[in-house]
This record gives sequence, structure tokens and C-alpha cells, in this order.
Amino acid sequence: MSAEKFSVSRPAWALLYEAAVSEADDRQRLYLIARAEGAIFERQQALADASSEAIEELHALEDADYVLAALRKAAEFNLHEGFKTENAVTFFLQ
Repeated sequence: MSAEKFSVSRPAWALLYEAAVSEADDRQRLYLIARAEGAIFERQQALADASSEAIEELHALEDADYVLAALRKAAEFNLHEGFKTENAVTFFLQ
């Protein structure tokens, strides 16, 4: 689902999410994840009392939060174990 449906310009949470997902350096990724999670939380709070039209964006926010949690675990594992993200994903899938 594209965040472009929600406004003409990309929402801050979507930009931060994309930056975190595309970051290769695990230390920088953890920083971006924290910023994206904060932006997602703020947007969820803003939409808490919104009409049913916001349901689609709330689902996108939940999905993004789930992905960020998985990326956080992988990045923390990588930094602790000295692995790269690709190796951690392979390790967890075995």
C-alpha cells in the first residue's frame, strides 16, 4: 500500500520509515527506526478519534510498526553478533 494515498506530500512517518528500511548501516538504521517509530506513534494518536476513512492509514501504520520492530531486532542482533543484516535474516530463517 502506498502512503501517497493519504496526502499529496509524503507524510513524515512514511519518509522516516522508508529511510529506516533502506539504510544499510545498522547503527544509523537503529537511529532512523527510533525516529520513524516516534512519528508513527504520533500519527496513530492523531488518528485515534478519526473517522472510518482513516482506517486504511491506521493499518499502514501498524504494518510499518511491525516491520520496524523486526528490523530493530535484526540490527541489534547484527551489532551484538557482528553480522550484516542479510546474514541475520538468513540465520533467523534457518
